[in-house]
Amino acid sequence: MAARSRRGSKRASVPGEPSDFAVESSTEPAAGNDAHPSDQSAPISARARKFNSPHLAYANAKSVFDKVAPELMKDPNVVSVDLGLKQVLQRVTNQLAIRIHVRQKIHDTQLADDQQFPADFAGIPTDVIISKPFQLSSVGPTRLVGGDAIGVANSGRFGTMGIDVICTDDAVVRLLTCAHVVQSNGTFIGVPTVDRSNAAVGNSVRGALSQDFDCALIEESAPRSIRFGLPPSVPHQPRIIRYPNSGDISQTVWKLGQATILKLGTITSIHSLSIPIVQSDGTTWFVNDHIQISPQKIGTPFADLGDSGAVVVMVDEAIGIIRGINSTSGEAVASVLAAAALTLDFDFS
Repeated sequence: MAARSRRGSKRASVPGEPSDFAVESSTEPAAGNDAHPSDQSAPISARARKFNSPHLAYANAKSVFDKVAPELMKDPNVVSVDLGLKQVLQRVTNQLAIRIHVRQKIHDTQLADDQQFPADFAGIPTDVIISKPFQLSSVGPTRLVGGDAIGVANSGRFGTMGIDVICTDDAVVRLLTCAHVVQSNGTFIGVPTVDRSNAAVGNSVRGALSQDFDCALIEESAPRSIRFGLPPSVPHQPRIIRYPNSGDISQTVWKLGQATILKLGTITSIHSLSIPIVQSDGTTWFVNDHIQISPQKIGTPFADLGDSGAVVVMVDEAIGIIRGINSTSGEAVASVLAAAALTLDFDFS
């Protein structure tokens, strides 16, 4: 199917939905004529007016997303699809949308009606975005700022030691980072790790690198008996690890990375299909249901090369671990920390 434009001329129905399910959504301006993002105070979605609870509004939007996303992914021009916050002129709004990431965009006038993405699905607006793959965020040079750098000896590649955790099966304190940060010769288990001065830290002893998450635990050569937590410069010490939920959309989070230090961001999506992340060997992995975070200030990235492994925190609740970055937009994609904690058996206490 041909590349599609920013908006369609038709609204789409979703099979199986009752006739009163859809609510008219606001019309999106045509490509090249975007309005200023004055809808920052708009409801989460047009359909949210039917629900007293934003959680119910999100649940209904998610039910629509689950039905239409697999079909959208069949289009060869579509790279990924997610349920997230609509963007206008590079600014994040408060409007929930089905975001369709495409390889290229073509204006409506060059497409037949049946080739256009609809303006909405059952009242949930669409947002067509040109896709730019995320990169692993550990390939930048080490910088002597912010959080601790950690990496493989003599590799010239460093990521971020996110935080120390307690393994629940043996009560040993270990260091948390991304598995790809400590990967060497195709493995991330038993790899010696160093700090930014190439001084030995310890060895990676547990890890998982998959579509679900990217995490590894380092056992120090001189084990510590208590957790140190994060430096006093952070807003709060992370207290608990929890799964993200629909109420987190549009909320502020922070992270402390060794490259960009302390930065604030906005959660734009927690449900997605097929987010592309380019690996160090040049291959591209497509990951699902990761947290996507946009910078709160245009021109100031939320995360950059070297920040892989940094923990994403909402107030004092840790929800993610930085896995990849988009150096153009300053956005970051994070694995769900709770999923990794259950698999690798760790917690904060």
